[in-house]
Amino acid sequence: MLDSNYLPCFDSLCSQLALVNSPVHSFLSTMRHEFSGLQQRERSLIAAIGFGLSILFYLVSISVFLRYTRKKTKSAKSTLNSSSFVNRHQQIHRALSSFIVPTPQGRSRFPADFYLASTQISSSNVNAIKLDLAIFLARLLSGRLELREDSLGSLESLVKGSLCVDEYQTTLSVGKKMWADVASWILLGSYGSSGGAMANKNSTQGVLDLDFVPYGSLESTIKSLVLSLPFGSRAVVEFTTLSPHIKWLSKDFALCAVPFLYSRQDSQMEAPTPTPMLLSLNQVIAILSLRCYSPSLGIISCTNSSADFSTNLQRLARELAPCHVEQKALHLWQAALLNAGLIHRWVVVVSK
Repeated sequence: MLDSNYLPCFDSLCSQLALVNSPVHSFLSTMRHEFSGLQQRERSLIAAIGFGLSILFYLVSISVFLRYTRKKTKSAKSTLNSSSFVNRHQQIHRALSSFIVPTPQGRSRFPADFYLASTQISSSNVNAIKLDLAIFLARLLSGRLELREDSLGSLESLVKGSLCVDEYQTTLSVGKKMWADVASWILLGSYGSSGGAMANKNSTQGVLDLDFVPYGSLESTIKSLVLSLPFGSRAVVEFTTLSPHIKWLSKDFALCAVPFLYSRQDSQMEAPTPTPMLLSLNQVIAILSLRCYSPSLGIISCTNSSADFSTNLQRLARELAPCHVEQKALHLWQAALLNAGLIHRWVVVVSK
């Protein structure tokens, strides 16, 4: 590029050539203007580049500053969130440990899938721990979780939906799997004949437990008891019913089904049938009052024995060997339902 120091010399040369050769002078003059314009454009370009570099440096500085500030803020938030998560984790653990504890079989900790199901916090002012009923029962009945010895009160509050520990309200949710299990159990178990043998065996001893009688065989079983009863003797009819306020296929309906649905058949006793979920006190009284069975049959008493039956279930749970964790849990669950008033136990005494 032509330097500005050469322009005076270039002008002197043009003046001398103007005296000798006019065409050459014109050419050189034209070149001088071109070089001057080129120099001016060069200066403008350098100035523009300098201004652009200044703007770029300014923008880069701002970007670095903002990135550093954002990183520090993110780090602070991450630390705060981590601290909040640990604190919430501890509170949830305390709330759950108030009525259940992990067992060595469950590696002495809450199972991962169970814990994930229990950390769904509601957006309301009260924090809510939601336990999926099917997952909770699977872990409880398999022995990976165990109810505390003094957990009956907490279990009663749990089935009522009012268990609150450390500002965390623990509730049970019923998912599709649980509804499918309950529905299939009621449909398939209401009209079987497995309860007939047990019912007849009990009737010879003067006691008939309708919980083990299929709903479809209810009337015929009671009729057999009445007809086989000698004159002047008595018989006891025991059964469980839902509380009148329990709605069909409601959440409470599923909770009440648990001790009957999950009880397994063994060599001493058959599994309960879905009859407690369908039966009512008035229905049993109406059947026993039918004169076509026996005109001389009379009802001596009808007693709500829920409190006594709950006490008996608690005693049975304490006396069970440690290996019977499933039956123990179901006894306590049924006792909690009785104490909460969700189910009732009835004893009707008849004479002939």
